[in-house]
Amino acid sequence: MINKLKAFMATEVFKYLFFGVLATVVYMVSRTLIFAVSQQGTLSAVLANAIAIVFAFFTNEQKLVWLHALLNLWELVS
Repeated sequence: MINKLKAFMATEVFKYLFFGVLATVVYMVSRTLIFAVSQQGTLSAVLANAIAIVFAFFTNEQKLVWLHALLNLWELVS
């Protein structure tokens, strides 16, 4: 079971799903924080979108490094 999970985690599909969800979380958190400070919906949406795009760009460039770190964390936990 763990070997199948590790094999799935090494696939390109998992990488895009995982980092896509992370980019969505970054968007939601940054939009909420920016809106709490500025009370402007459009501004918070635009800035949060820019932040999420930059996050996605850098994680797309570094996804192999992130994946190895995630796999190492998984090995420590299990």
